[in-house]
Amino acid sequence: MGGVVCRDIALGGKRRTLGYLCGLRIRAEARGRFRRLGEVYRELRRLTADRVDLYLSAILAENPRALRLLTGARAGLPRYHPLGGYLTFFLPTGGRGPGPGPSLKEWSDPSLYEALRSRMDGMRWEPRSCGLEEACWVQTDGGLGYLAVPGHKQYRVLSYGGWMRLASWIPPWLTGYPRLPRPGHLARYATGAIFSPDPDQARRILRELRRRARGLDFLMIGCLQEDPLARILAEERHVLYRSRLFEVLFPGMEPQIQGPLQVEVALL
Repeated sequence: MGGVVCRDIALGGKRRTLGYLCGLRIRAEARGRFRRLGEVYRELRRLTADRVDLYLSAILAENPRALRLLTGARAGLPRYHPLGGYLTFFLPTGGRGPGPGPSLKEWSDPSLYEALRSRMDGMRWEPRSCGLEEACWVQTDGGLGYLAVPGHKQYRVLSYGGWMRLASWIPPWLTGYPRLPRPGHLARYATGAIFSPDPDQARRILRELRRRARGLDFLMIGCLQEDPLARILAEERHVLYRSRLFEVLFPGMEPQIQGPLQVEVALL
């Protein structure tokens, strides 16, 4: 099984629809049957070819088996064109507010988002068509951020083993790390994004997003590993997941993404 999540973007000044390939699952007894795996890809392409212009996908760096399988140029599978490493930071919530300086304002001007995105990279999401209408947006004079509680992607922890069983009962304020969800319950989390070329403003927006997420288990923010935002996020106590991002090329498709880009974790 597999899925395609469709998102509207602006790429190179033109409106495009991007398909994010996700949820690929193979039964244990079917592993090694590449023909069946190719059938899944062909069906996903058939269902979306008339509306999707380009495809992205991400694979966990800690999953070498999937990396070898999907990027090994096997017959019947699309080509995975590498775009770079992607970092997902799990951050603790709460903490102090934005600190001294001009107060953060609620976002009310979509042109600021568009101006920041077009200046920072070659790909710009269309936020009003990406399920972020209910997000909490804040802005400074030269920066923008949002906080969203996703309804489309949920995580349920079944149990903890080994030392994690004990760690799950330690109050997060003792360690400064994100709270571990209770076994058997859905994780209560939010995703966030920060757009600012000014590191100080990016830090202020991050502090405000963490403050507004108070009471949740964790805040997720992601970026490519060469993005300057990665250094700012790494300053906080965090748990880090490393992935590799790819443009997926079906037969007859050529790479469309050139240069750096910023991909928000809420849209993956």
